[in-house]
Amino acid sequence: MPDLQKLAPRPPLGWNSYDCFNCNVTEDQVRQTADIMALYLKPLGYQYVVVDYCWYYPYVCNQQCPKQREGFLPALCIDEFGRYLPAVDRFPSAADGSGFTALAAYVHSKGLKLGIHVMRGIPKEAAHRRLPIQGAAATADQIAQPETSCKWLNHNFGVNMAKPGAQEYYDSVFRLYAGWGVDYVKVDDMVHRDPYLKEEIEAVHDAVSRCGKPMVLSLSAGGSKLDEETAHLQANSHLWRISQDIWDDWNMLKQQFAICEQYQGVGRPHGWPDADMLTIGKLSLNASHGPDRYSLFSDDEAMTMLTLWWIFRSPLMIGGDLRQMRTKELDWFCNAEALAANQYGEDPRQVFRTEHDVAWFSDAPEAGAKFVALFNVSDEKRTVAVKLEDLEIKGTASVRDLWQKRDLADCSTQFSAEIAPHGAGLYKLTPTAFQS
Repeated sequence: MPDLQKLAPRPPLGWNSYDCFNCNVTEDQVRQTADIMALYLKPLGYQYVVVDYCWYYPYVCNQQCPKQREGFLPALCIDEFGRYLPAVDRFPSAADGSGFTALAAYVHSKGLKLGIHVMRGIPKEAAHRRLPIQGAAATADQIAQPETSCKWLNHNFGVNMAKPGAQEYYDSVFRLYAGWGVDYVKVDDMVHRDPYLKEEIEAVHDAVSRCGKPMVLSLSAGGSKLDEETAHLQANSHLWRISQDIWDDWNMLKQQFAICEQYQGVGRPHGWPDADMLTIGKLSLNASHGPDRYSLFSDDEAMTMLTLWWIFRSPLMIGGDLRQMRTKELDWFCNAEALAANQYGEDPRQVFRTEHDVAWFSDAPEAGAKFVALFNVSDEKRTVAVKLEDLEIKGTASVRDLWQKRDLADCSTQFSAEIAPHGAGLYKLTPTAFQS
């Protein structure tokens, strides 16, 4: 089995169109987002601009949910080999079969990288029309596997990897994307399947590995079985989802603590558990997931999401519309001191989790220093405390508040902070013996 290139030494950083645009994102919106990312976020290491979900679906999806399409109407955009093409009424530069070539070139001109969302499987329309598979004698209907079709989107059949032409189909798909200049693919309906799609995951891995250019592979959606699947997912992707979609709902966010606890110690360079996109900023512009709104998270709840994702070292994909990002939100994403915990913290682990409080820490790059995250998941203001010995710190330590970018009083024996309800703090503790 060929190896994926080593393309994710740290958790990938970027933006994804799904939370704000759902299936309706346009080329102009993606270009405008790339402009903003290049100006404000690229200097911090953000680089991926990801076009999510149904980019091959014409504008009729504004009137008709793509999940409820009847038959093959409207016709999806596919080429003569049954591979999806961008809808030209949304992506004008894709005319004449040129795909995302021009959009990728624009994103690259900004010093950024283009990502796209891909559904597992082969279009039902390609199977119905018995389209040929590039590089194989088989046709689409001969490799289609209806019993493993996606249960929540009716565009594709699964692929029967035991059939001749199955691997060639996936190879042709990712060769096409590589030819467009795509740098990142998010393949959906891969994880949280029963039975587990081991052969199809490996087929996608192999196709990406030999597609002809470096390409980060993300697998979605989430909920793998730790003992049975995690090692396989880590060997066959750069990042994979560990939960279902997370929205701006406190109870959903609170559930992520237990999920992240299960995956502590799993993340490593080029293989990152993904806690999902950051539902912060302007969301649901087409009312696909509730009304057009800024995130329903309070500032304290947003800080909890950011701090958990930062300390856990999840990949970070901003879900809100960058064009309408408020100053406070942009400041959160651009806080280099806090972001260092995500990009450079080592071996993140939970110290404790109770009904009211949670604490995590990781090893900072400086000798003996630790990144420390304290959370108050209760409905009342609380002082959250952690013993220094539980952070593997002996003696006293200096304290830096990373979100506030200010030094606090040194501590000994334990470190404590007053945390707002549903809030969090992120700190750097450095043993004083190691200070110059």
